[in-house]
Amino acid sequence: MYGTHRSGVIVLPKGVALWSAAANTNVPPSYNICWIVQNEGDEARAASQMDWQQDNCGVGRWTRTAYRGDHSMVCQIHRGGVVLTETVHRVRIRDEAWRDFFRRRWV
Repeated sequence: MYGTHRSGVIVLPKGVALWSAAANTNVPPSYNICWIVQNEGDEARAASQMDWQQDNCGVGRWTRTAYRGDHSMVCQIHRGGVVLTETVHRVRIRDEAWRDFFRRRWV
């Protein structure tokens, strides 16, 4: 693991594994977690992967940077079909990001 990726700050290359986790919440248990990815760009459109959703998969989720563009990963906490809270994490992906990826100081 290289470090924490702050939302929308660092441009990532394609092919990097990302772990997203619902680390802190003030919502008392029990609740369900839903992960929603919204992709943008020509590559995601050509692959028919503009978005996907996975419910009740736990507090964390692995995914991969696959398509060039600006994307978002939404974590929703809900109970009984009502969204109690959500957060959005921005992920920027570019082909040329490999050039500087391993030289970056990770926070």
